[in-house]
Formats: sequence, C-alpha cells, structure tokens
Amino acid sequence: MIKPTSIISKAALCIAIIFCGTGNAFAKQSCEPIAIFAAASTTEAAQEVADMFELKSGCSVSTVFAGSATLARQIAAGAPADLYLSANQSWMDWLIAQNTVQPRNSGPYLTNQLVIITSAQNSTVLQAPLGSHTKLPNAPFALAEPNSVPAGIYGKQSLQKLGLWRNVQSNLLIGSNVRTVLAWVSQGEAPLGVTYATDAQADPTVRVAARIPTDAHDPIIYPLALVGTRPNKHAHAFYDWLQTHEAHSIFADHGFALTGAP
Repeated sequence: MIKPTSIISKAALCIAIIFCGTGNAFAKQSCEPIAIFAAASTTEAAQEVADMFELKSGCSVSTVFAGSATLARQIAAGAPADLYLSANQSWMDWLIAQNTVQPRNSGPYLTNQLVIITSAQNSTVLQAPLGSHTKLPNAPFALAEPNSVPAGIYGKQSLQKLGLWRNVQSNLLIGSNVRTVLAWVSQGEAPLGVTYATDAQADPTVRVAARIPTDAHDPIIYPLALVGTRPNKHAHAFYDWLQTHEAHSIFADHGFALTGAP
C-alpha cells in the first residue's frame, strides 16, 4: 500500500468524519474542484472511482486520460492536476525529479498484465508458449509508442525477449497510447496488437490471442501520487479514499490487481 498503517488509520478516520459524521460535509462548504490525470488504460476504472467519490463527497472531480508520458509532461508544464496515476514508475520518478511530485505523496497502487489482442471476429490463435517459433501474420502489428508509452515499452521488451521483435518491426503500427492500439485492432486496422489485459476486458469487440509471460518485461506497476508541494485537503481526501476497499474493488472489477496482493 501507499501509506503506513498508522497513516491509513488516520486517513480512514478522516474519511469517516467527512462521509458519515458530517452528512456530506464537502457539499455544505466550498470545495475546490479535483482533477486526476490517469493513464489511458485506466479510463473506465478511474472514471468510475472519480464518479463515486464525487457522489459521496459533493466535490467535483474531473478526469484527464492520455498516455502516461503525455500526462507527465503536461503536469510538469503546469497543467492543473491534483492526482496522477501513471502506468509505469519511470514517469512518476521523472515528475519527482522535477519537484512536481513529493516522494512522500507517491507510491505503487495497481498492477496489470500484458496481452496480444485480436478482433473478436479474427480466428488467429497464437499457441503458448510464445517464442521465436511463433508465426505472426505479415500484416500491421499495433503497439503503443515503444520509447515513451509504458504499454509500448513493456511490449517492446517482451517482443525482444520472446524473439519476435524482428518479425514485427517492419509491420509496426505505432499508437500514441494503448487505447489507440485497442481501437485499431477493434476496427480491423491491425489484426494483432499489444495491450493490457484490462483493455481487452473493456472492449467486447476484441479478444485475447495470447498472454505475454510476466518475466518477459519489467514489472507493470501503476504508481499513484498527489501532485504539488502542498496538495489541497480535498485532493488529499480523494487520495485517501482511493486506499479504501470500496475504491480497490472498483479497480478489481475492471481487471486490475493491487500491488502486494496475492
């Protein structure tokens, strides 16, 4: 978890006072709007937790979804983000180095799995285990930008380790984020692409053609952080609520796992 037990206990007490003891306290007082910038792969889950917190607290919560790299650069340039949910640690570390995020206000939150997807109408089957022997069609292969977008970084690592990179390199269709890859495969513009398992779960028009072994890439970690040197109390309350079982359950329903979960 992001916070030590003692801090979480205090946070839980604070949330209880806000949500239970005051009869929707935020709704009765001026509440600064909250903005969460979150990786595109978390779109449905992060929107749901934002809507739930807004309902419970009376605070307005806006969401911005894009590739983690794009969001980090926007935040560093002064975009009005209160929370940042990245799809890898590198971009969080970059914001910490910019002094835009304080280390004490950041920690690992979610994990995910990497998969190769195809259209639900496509009969392509990739037999496990994947390796240099795996036959891929000579057709566009969709991948998020492999030098900056987490899904693309993990995807390139995997394809290289599995001996498939050379097979797909000349056919790569590069997307600005993982949801672009999902859309291309869904629409038939590429017969195969690399996304997270949660992306495949979110779109019934695609299916998983193969699961990529977890040891083929760096661990997939989604860190969560409060942005700024002095985050406002309402952003703090949202951040603390995201540590609750209710928030965790929403992410789990969308296929995410919590860091440290068995």
